[in-house]
Amino acid sequence: MKHEILLDGVWLLECETEDKHISIDASVPGYVHPALEKAGLIPPMFYRDNAEKCQWPENYTWTFSRDFEISSIDSDLKAELCFGGVDTYADIYFNGALVYTSSNMFIPFTVDVSSLIKVGTNNVKVVIKPYKEMISDKTVTERAAF
Repeated sequence: MKHEILLDGVWLLECETEDKHISIDASVPGYVHPALEKAGLIPPMFYRDNAEKCQWPENYTWTFSRDFEISSIDSDLKAELCFGGVDTYADIYFNGALVYTSSNMFIPFTVDVSSLIKVGTNNVKVVIKPYKEMISDKTVTERAAF
């Protein structure tokens, strides 16, 4: 029998900048900028000339995390995390173990976490890496490759 646990909704979004720790609620599916705007940490992104004021988050690592509970596990359980897409450069952790590294935001993927799921509290963490950091050592030709 197939049982589905939807993990959309409110996640915790965190970041360490040079001068502060940011910890706010964020909607998933979603992304960093709307959560920051809703929390009053950036101005409305698409209003007048606010675009430049909203670019600073791109320079930091952001972590989305969410706990969920499992009350029992069948011995033949196959547990999978299914993502419709994740930001271009991201690491996915399940209960502290790295289970997937993303390098293309438009590709849905599924990760088998059967060996990691447990009765009680489980945690999913998505660590979004700054794209500039990820491409800094690539040449212009490599950056433009399709």
